[in-house]
Amino acid sequence: MFCQLRTHLALPVLVFGLVALITGCTISSRVPLVLPSELEEEAKSQLDLAEQTLRNNTQLIADLAWPIVANNTPYCRNLVEYRNGIWIAHEERVPNSLMGMRSGSTAIVGKQSEIWGIAKDSPAGDSPLQLGDRIVGIGDQAVTNSKQARKLMRKTLAQSDGKPIKIVVARGSESIELELESVLTCRSNIRVTSNSSINATANGRSITINNGLIVFAESPEEIQFVIGHELAHNIASHVPKARAGAGIGLIFDIALAGYGRVWAGGVFSYFGVRAMSKRYEREADYLAMYYLANADVDLDDIESFWRRMASMDMRRTGFTLTHPATPERFIMMKKTREEIEAKRAKGQALVPETKRQKGDSRVEASAQ
Repeated sequence: MFCQLRTHLALPVLVFGLVALITGCTISSRVPLVLPSELEEEAKSQLDLAEQTLRNNTQLIADLAWPIVANNTPYCRNLVEYRNGIWIAHEERVPNSLMGMRSGSTAIVGKQSEIWGIAKDSPAGDSPLQLGDRIVGIGDQAVTNSKQARKLMRKTLAQSDGKPIKIVVARGSESIELELESVLTCRSNIRVTSNSSINATANGRSITINNGLIVFAESPEEIQFVIGHELAHNIASHVPKARAGAGIGLIFDIALAGYGRVWAGGVFSYFGVRAMSKRYEREADYLAMYYLANADVDLDDIESFWRRMASMDMRRTGFTLTHPATPERFIMMKKTREEIEAKRAKGQALVPETKRQKGDSRVEASAQ
């Protein structure tokens, strides 16, 4: 009987507690009511602004990246490709967007095969193409979206052997057809993302530059240094080397789990990836300075980038597992700049020094 009584009382007590919790957490201010239609309209406006920022930054990256990828082919090993200086829109999805209140939960920008970037001094830069032109044909094939356009452009350029390719664009109601030349460049697909963090990444084939880093940079040269740094990761095969280290670590993880019956949480794989991480970062900084020098980018005081990074996050001045501390990176870049300046003064070729080069005791950085 007591148990039944306690059960009957449980629900009213629970409801009373829930009501008390809700009413106790209410606010006393009378805030304006936001209608769903108003919310959707403002969400659209903000997405339009975000897309315009991506367009503007894509053009900026196109102009800054082109001299680097076009003037360093001798140092890109076999990682070269033909490019024409066109940056096609990249799809970016916004999950749970308020724009989807009526049509779905995801908003998409960059789906159209529009030209978002035309690099200065590239074949596209010297052509009649304009920003916002929509690519509708490459070679003899039609194009319907940005993903298809990027894939077909890479494929057609790879098969062109440097010969001009046919491109058809729509500009308003007008259709424009032209033969566009290409030049050999370092191979790296470089795109901009709306991520606000101060970061950029490379995956062995492509480079992603966050909006946040572009906002943080105080000069075009600082952005070019980041592009060169990520390009160096790709050229020096740092990503596949790190993955190989992870594979070796995984073997130890599996062995420990199989024979010792202990799962270490992938600790060997984790440290396998990061075992050489700092050396890779040092080499990428070093090579980037030479890439910029060969592209005639002004290196004056460019190392101060790391002082400003430290001013944003003082933890960067101390020990980290994956990256050298900012004081070390500042000093190393300053010394690299002085090394380049000395070579220029002597009329020497701006070629990165190699590890244990004859007559040189260097133990870091290899461009081979």
